[in-house]
Amino acid sequence: NNVTEIFSFFDLSTGIVVSVWISISGMIVYAALRIIGILFKGSAKRPIIIISAILVNIIIGYIVFGYSWMLISLLSFLLLSSFLIDTVLIRLKQFYILHHLLYIIAISAAISIIVNTTIEENKLKQHKYISSFLVKKGDKTIEKFWNQLKIKLDNDTLVKRLRSQDTLLINDSILDYVERKFFIDQVNGFSYQITFCNSYDSLLLGNSDEVVDCQNFFDQLKGTSISNTKSSLYLLENEPDNIYYLGEFEIRNGAKFFIELSSYFIPGGLAYAELLIDKKPETPDLSDYSFAKYYQNNLISKFGEYEFHTNYITYETFPFEQFFSLNGYKLYKTKASNGDIIIVSHPIIKLSSQIFTFSYFFLVLAVLIVVITSIVYGSQFNQLFDLNLRARLQMFFMIALSTITLTTAVIILYYTNQNNTDKLHASLNEKAHSVLIELQHKLSNYNSLDEVDNTEVEDLLQKFSIVFFTDINLYDSKGVLMATSRQQIFNEGFLSPLINPKAYEEIMIDNLLFYNCTEQIGNLKYYSTYLPLFITSDKVDGIINLPFFARQTEQKKSFQFLLFTFINLFVILGILSAIVAVLYSRLLTKPLSVLQNSISNIRIDMHNSRIFWKKNDEIGSLISEYNKMVDKLEASSEMLKRSEREIAWRELARQIAHEIKNPLTPMKLNIQYLIKAKAENKQQFEDMFEDISGGLIKQIETLDRVAEMFTDMAKSNTQNFEPINLVSLIESVIKLFNKSQNVNLKLIKTGETEDFYTRGTEKNITQIFNNLIKNSIEAIGEKQEGEIIIELHSAESYLNVQFTDNGGGIPENMRDMVFTPYFTTRSHGTGLGLAIVKSLITGMGGNIKLEKSDNKGTIFLLKFLKTKLTDNE
Repeated sequence: NNVTEIFSFFDLSTGIVVSVWISISGMIVYAALRIIGILFKGSAKRPIIIISAILVNIIIGYIVFGYSWMLISLLSFLLLSSFLIDTVLIRLKQFYILHHLLYIIAISAAISIIVNTTIEENKLKQHKYISSFLVKKGDKTIEKFWNQLKIKLDNDTLVKRLRSQDTLLINDSILDYVERKFFIDQVNGFSYQITFCNSYDSLLLGNSDEVVDCQNFFDQLKGTSISNTKSSLYLLENEPDNIYYLGEFEIRNGAKFFIELSSYFIPGGLAYAELLIDKKPETPDLSDYSFAKYYQNNLISKFGEYEFHTNYITYETFPFEQFFSLNGYKLYKTKASNGDIIIVSHPIIKLSSQIFTFSYFFLVLAVLIVVITSIVYGSQFNQLFDLNLRARLQMFFMIALSTITLTTAVIILYYTNQNNTDKLHASLNEKAHSVLIELQHKLSNYNSLDEVDNTEVEDLLQKFSIVFFTDINLYDSKGVLMATSRQQIFNEGFLSPLINPKAYEEIMIDNLLFYNCTEQIGNLKYYSTYLPLFITSDKVDGIINLPFFARQTEQKKSFQFLLFTFINLFVILGILSAIVAVLYSRLLTKPLSVLQNSISNIRIDMHNSRIFWKKNDEIGSLISEYNKMVDKLEASSEMLKRSEREIAWRELARQIAHEIKNPLTPMKLNIQYLIKAKAENKQQFEDMFEDISGGLIKQIETLDRVAEMFTDMAKSNTQNFEPINLVSLIESVIKLFNKSQNVNLKLIKTGETEDFYTRGTEKNITQIFNNLIKNSIEAIGEKQEGEIIIELHSAESYLNVQFTDNGGGIPENMRDMVFTPYFTTRSHGTGLGLAIVKSLITGMGGNIKLEKSDNKGTIFLLKFLKTKLTDNE
C-alpha cells in the first residue's frame, strides 16, 4: 500500500506541473553534472560542486512548490540518480560495485525514510479527519437536497392539485410518482424512506406487529432531534457510521409527507459491500481504519478489524485528541457534544512495509542506472563487463545468488498461491455446503420452490447472510433470480437477475455439485461458488450462489505480503551477496594481486623475493611456477653479471693496458736518450737527466693513480654496508667545496631527517658526491654565477637525489657514453670518475642516470635504497 500512496498526494494538474519541473530540472542538472565531471575530474572540489548544484535545485523546487517533502524527495531521487549515472559513465573503466552499491543504498534509505514519514503523516491527517467526520452533526449534501426538494414539491402541479381537493386521498400511485420524479436518479450517497400520514392514519412498525399512530410516532422522533435546520428538517441522534434526518412536508390540514434521509457507511466484509459504500467527496476512505462508539463507558457499536474493549475504562487514561499506540495500532479519541466517545484506530506501518519502500526505490534506482547507461552507450554497453577478474567474480557471485533467490521466490510464490487457492476453494465449498444444508432444512416442508413465498426466502437469506458472513443469491431452475440477501445490488443494475451462463451449464447440464469461478463487476473481481438446491426430489429445484469478495481480498493481501517479503529478502540478500562477493573476491584474488605486484617489480639487477603459499591449489601451482621463474632469473642474472663483469674487466684491462702503454713509450724513449747522452757527452747527460727525471716521475704518478682507481673499482662491491644519513653526509661534502668562490652549492630536502637513511659506506658515498661536484665545477669553469643544487626526496622504497648544475653540459652524441670507463670530454683527466660513481651506487642497490644535459646545465638522477634505523643501530 505504501507504493500506491506515494503517488496519490497530487491531483492531475499538480502532477503534470511537477513532472515537467522534474524533467527540466533533471536534464539541466544532468548536463551540469557532465560538465562538472569533465572540468573537475579528479578534483577534490568536484563532490562539493555536485552537492551544491543538487541543493540549489531542491531550494528552487521548494520556492516554486512550497513545503512538500514528497516533491523534494522525488527531486532528490532524480538528481542523485543523475549523479550516479554520471559516475558510472565517467568511471566506466573503473567500475567499483561496492562504491555504487553504497550510493544506491544511501539514496534509497534516505528516500524511503522521507516517503514513510510522509505516508505516516498523511495517515494521521486522514485519521483526524475520520474522527471529526464521525462526530460531526449533519450532512450538507442532505440539507441542500432537502431545501431543493421543498421548493420542487411546493411548485409541483400534483401537489398543488392535492392541496385544492376537498378530500385528500393519497394512494401508492401518488407515492410512486413522488419517488420517481424527485428521488430516483437524483439521490446519490444516501437512502430515503417516504411515508404519508393523515391525522387519522396508523403505522405498522416493520420490526414488530405493533400498530401506532402515524403522527404521534414521527412527532416522538422529532422530539429526539439534536438539531433543527429551521426548514422542517430534523437531525436525529445517529450512530458513528450514519447520519439520520427526518424531513416534514405538510400538504394541508395536518396531512404530511414524512421523509427519512440517511447517509451511511456500509461495513465491508460482504461480497458487494464495496459497490454500495457512500462515494460522496467528503466521505473518508475507511480502508485500514476501525472505529468504536462508547456511551457511559460501554461499547455501543464498532466497525473494522481492531478488537476494541467492551468497556471504555481501558482507554480512559489516554488524553483526548492525541495519538497513542496500543497493540500495534495508532488510536485517536474524540468526544461528541452529547457525551459519546469515538475512538478511531489504524495499524502502525509494519517494518516489512517500511523495508519494502526501501527495496522498491533500490530496485527502481538500480534498473534506472542500467537502462539509461545501456541507452547512452548502446552497442558499447558490453564495455561495462570488460572488467578485471575481481570485478567479474563479484558480478558472478551477485548474479548467481540473485538468480537462485529469484528462482526460489518465484517457485515458492507459485506453489504457495496455488495451495492458498485450493484451500480457499475448499473453505468456500464447505461454507456453501453449510448454507445449502440450512436452506434445505428450512424449506423441507415444501415440495418445490414454486410453493415458497419469495419474501420468506429473502428473509431466510438475509438471516443466513449475517450468520455465515456472506451474501447469498438464489436462482430458480431456469436461472432467474428468485431471492437475494442484497437486493440493492440488483436494483441499482450492478448485476443482472439472470445467472452466469457457464455456471448454469455446469450445474444443470453437466450435473456438477460445485462450480467455482471468478466473476467481475466493473473493476471489482471476486470468487463465486454455485451449487444445486434439492428440496424433496432428485430434481434440481434451484441454484445457490455465494459471492466471496472478502476471501479473495484476504488471499490477495496474503499474496502481496508474501511477494513484498520476498522482494525485501531479494534486495537484502542481493546487498549482502554484493558485500560478501566483494570481500570474498578480494580474499580470493589477494594472492593474484601479490603475484601481479611481484611480477611487475621483477628486476634483473636486483634480488627478487619468492612468494610463500601454503595451499597446494591452482594458485599454489601458479606461485610455484613464479618461484621457479625467480630462481631461474636469479641464476641467469648471476650469469649475466658474471659475464658483464668479465667483459667489463677485459675492457678495463684493455683500457688500462692502453693507459699504461701511453706513458711507457715516451719513458722508454727518454731513458734510451739518456743512455745515449751519457755515452757521448757526460756534461750534457747531467743537464738532460734533471729534465727527463721530472717528466718520468710525473708519468709514474699517473700510472699510480690509474692503479689506485682500478683498485677502488675492484673493491666497490665488497664493502660492509652500514646505515648512513644521506643528509648529514651531503652537508659535510658541501662544506668542503664551499670555498669555490664562483660556485654556490645548495641542498634542498623534503621530509624528516630520519627518512633519509641508506645502507652503504661513508667513503663510497662521499666519493660519489665528490666526483659529481668536481665534474660540475669543472663544467661550470669560469662562470661568474655557478650553481649546483642537490634535491632530496624520500619515496616509499628509495631516496631520490636530483643533482643539477648550470655548466656547459654534455654534447648530445656523447651522452650515452658518460658512464663508460675512460670516457671524458676534457683534455685532461682519466675518464673514470662517472664510471666509478656508477659502480659504487649500483653496488649499494641504487642507480644513476643522466636525465638532461644541454648548454644550460646537466641533471643527474640518483636512487639510493631506503632503510630504517633499528634499535641496535
